[in-house]
Amino acid sequence: MNYSERFLIAAPLEQVWAFVEDGRSLIACIPGSSNVARTEDGGITAVITDRVGPFGVEFHVTGSFAVDTAEHRIASDGSGKDVKLGNTLTLKVNLQVQQVESGQVEVVLDADVNIAGKVASLGFGIMKDKARKTMTGFVSNMRERMAEGVVS
Repeated sequence: MNYSERFLIAAPLEQVWAFVEDGRSLIACIPGSSNVARTEDGGITAVITDRVGPFGVEFHVTGSFAVDTAEHRIASDGSGKDVKLGNTLTLKVNLQVQQVESGQVEVVLDADVNIAGKVASLGFGIMKDKARKTMTGFVSNMRERMAEGVVS
């Protein structure tokens, strides 16, 4: 499934970019994320725990994290396995930030997320609704963490 989101953050570009570029701060905005860490090769690991319909899931995710400082863009590829039910997750994420007016930064997020296993059997409607709720939670968490000045 492909998801796109555009939203504004009330902060200077340099502050938003430092938050995004860190990677750990960004991943920590995903609802249910924990144990977010950098790997020795610059990648990221995390555990994402959530409920999808009647299923509880706990994905252990690893991914690459490429930074383009000149364009204020990151690209990430990741995959993970749900330790509870054996579901699998693959994702590709591109995120770019740009100054749109004084004190406002637009965040453009494009994600391609695929889940296979029992959770996928719930159907497109339930999965799309869960994705929308996750995206809404991500945006809310990012705004909150940026307002608090939290990095990593």
